[in-house]
Amino acid sequence: MPELPEVESFARALQKEYTQKQIKEVLFRRDNIRYVLDKKILRKILSPGISITRFHRDGKQLILETENGSIAISLGMSGAFHPADSRKPAKHEHVTIVFEDTTALGYIDPRRFGFWIPHNKPLSHKADPLSKSSLLLFFKSVQFMKSSRSIKNILLDQRLIGGMGNIYAAETLYQAKIHPQASAKDIAQAKIKLLAETIPIVLNKAIDKGGSTISTYRRLNKEAGDFQEFHKVYARHGKPCLTLKCTDTILRIVQSGRSTWYCPTCQLAK
Repeated sequence: MPELPEVESFARALQKEYTQKQIKEVLFRRDNIRYVLDKKILRKILSPGISITRFHRDGKQLILETENGSIAISLGMSGAFHPADSRKPAKHEHVTIVFEDTTALGYIDPRRFGFWIPHNKPLSHKADPLSKSSLLLFFKSVQFMKSSRSIKNILLDQRLIGGMGNIYAAETLYQAKIHPQASAKDIAQAKIKLLAETIPIVLNKAIDKGGSTISTYRRLNKEAGDFQEFHKVYARHGKPCLTLKCTDTILRIVQSGRSTWYCPTCQLAK
């Protein structure tokens, strides 16, 4: 499932290429994706003659804005945008926005876990994972410091930290040398501070590399992301730890139904 860097990559590319273009029409090629498409309201937001004013990210959702309102778009597990041909839609292309200059933007989603819904208000998150200060403020809260939940599960809780996902939770915990099963209340403050510093660094590097392509994810230009080349632990079960002088191998465990990879030496302390 696309995580923060992948969604942010799309938001920035779409903002650059498709804002201020005048809409000619929007084509819905099916009645539902994950949810039923509210075509009446979506067509009003994407009315002919107006322009898209902004693309941005809210958690793991992409937000498309016009002067008539905004749309929250989830990429689900396989959703993506691509330059389209309104006369020849790509396979699994469910929504096509056609512009007056004859260009078009298509949304494809083979597994149909994504959605397009009217966006009424921003999602509520305790912390912004791209902001060290926001993370530190949350990590100093009573809600965090007295929590017996594992740090990995806290990082994945979208009500608490907006946009973190499985890949980047594993990668940041490895770099901060924190065991993924460690209870929040048991982690030393020095490591928590390091985690708050590490999360934005890892995420911004991933954004710069266009995200991680694990299976189907492609950027707007249809190229794969590059950050998977920099993964230290994700999907590296049984492979050597990449920390200098560490001779251990990466292990895999399951937490709340999700795979987690970690180094038992570098992330020893729970």
